[in-house]
Amino acid sequence: MIGQALFFPPGDDGGSFFEAQRLPMLLKSSAKAFSVSMWIRPATVGASTLVHISNNPHGLVSVGNPYCMPLIGFSSTGQLIVQGLSEASNSVLLSGPDLKMNEWVHVVETYSSANGIRLHLNGTFINSTEPFSYLQNTDPIPITVILGAHVGCQPASDSLISGPYHGLIDEFRIYSRELTSTDIYKLANPFMIHTTTTRIPLTTITTTATTVLTTTTQPTTPYIATLTGD
Repeated sequence: MIGQALFFPPGDDGGSFFEAQRLPMLLKSSAKAFSVSMWIRPATVGASTLVHISNNPHGLVSVGNPYCMPLIGFSSTGQLIVQGLSEASNSVLLSGPDLKMNEWVHVVETYSSANGIRLHLNGTFINSTEPFSYLQNTDPIPITVILGAHVGCQPASDSLISGPYHGLIDEFRIYSRELTSTDIYKLANPFMIHTTTTRIPLTTITTTATTVLTTTTQPTTPYIATLTGD
């Protein structure tokens, strides 16, 4: 919805967050591609978590749980960081630029075994890692995604410092494929005319917030989750 977004107020140190549980197709194969797309407008930058993943339904760390890490966030100096885990459980890190406060920016992290992690900002390619195989989630518990909160796990790298995010997040989407440059450009420029297939809502995932997270389908998109302010 135009003009509305999720707000994580400054001074609220971890009390505000959004959680989406049981994303069954995310990270179920070491070669499974995925993409994360969102608009952000940080009120502050530095030492904060934008997107956190875990296979604990509460987003916390548990015994034998390799998936409890911030996926996208900021370094202590305000540098945007995206990361992942290799099959050897090593952090694969990609650093972006320092972002300005109180300015909207479109952020996309994509992964595929052929291209590794790729970062796009405002529809423009920024950087990529070397190709690697992602650590597979072999736990029967599907992945939980949390936005805006530090929930107690250690970061997979020293550069991405976990902490509560302060600012706005809108149009958060998860895809079970690697978005193309054309896809990303269209997401970053939503008011341009594009000839695309209309999304068809299929179901609604229960969330802990008063926003709507729906799954939709497209001929080339086996899974997509979309979050917008209500």
